[in-house]
Amino acid sequence: MKIELEITAREAGPTQTAAVPGGSWSDLQYVQATSPSVPDFSWALKQLRRQIKVRRSRWTGKGMYVGLHNPSGRMTIPYFFICTVDGEYVPWLPSQTDLLATDWSLYVEEDEDEDAE
Repeated sequence: MKIELEITAREAGPTQTAAVPGGSWSDLQYVQATSPSVPDFSWALKQLRRQIKVRRSRWTGKGMYVGLHNPSGRMTIPYFFICTVDGEYVPWLPSQTDLLATDWSLYVEEDEDEDAE
């Protein structure tokens, strides 16, 4: 049995809702359903513009991810930041390797209770 879903979504704004039969999808469900088979940097950039954190599967540091900060005040231009393994936030520029990589994925916050066990 083949089931087809018609997905419609707004491209503007950080909140995305996709209309599907029987309800709507959250941002995460929408991203997963519309993700390309090869998540490259262009895919990652689309997620960052929606304020969704991304990471590379080859990054071995626990808790590392990239985000996009939209500043207010003196800084007026958005910039990338990376959360390091120490939980520090620093400005980030993608390397050529990052730009050409096809191992980007959504960052899902890990359950900190697992560390305590």
